[in-house]
Amino acid sequence: MAESPLVLIVDDDPINNFICEKMILRAWKEAQVSSFTNPIQALEKLQTIPTASIFPAYIFLDINMPEMDGWEFLATYAHIPESVRQGCAIYILSSTIDPADIDRANHYPLVSGFVSKPLTEDKIAALQIPDCA
Repeated sequence: MAESPLVLIVDDDPINNFICEKMILRAWKEAQVSSFTNPIQALEKLQTIPTASIFPAYIFLDINMPEMDGWEFLATYAHIPESVRQGCAIYILSSTIDPADIDRANHYPLVSGFVSKPLTEDKIAALQIPDCA
């Protein structure tokens, strides 16, 4: 990947976001990482992005959040024009142990995969995402 990947973290836990940001920057030194503790604000930001070239390449999304859960986020995200969100890989990043959530994430059309918290360099490497270092 020639350019620095744009990465978005959406999780209501600021400590988790801090850890994720550090892990992502360790794995992809040139990444540009933003995080939101409020999924509604994250969606509002995403909905203002006009082209795929400046849309995040990766989104790490928590499922269980108070104002809007990850599934509600995805339902609204689906209304962003595909021409803008094309090429964006969404990974559910959650501490859930509920097999139904994991199965739903693994079969959800907009979701590229499920990752158990905490995010680590090894888990990032296992996603088989092109080297962005």
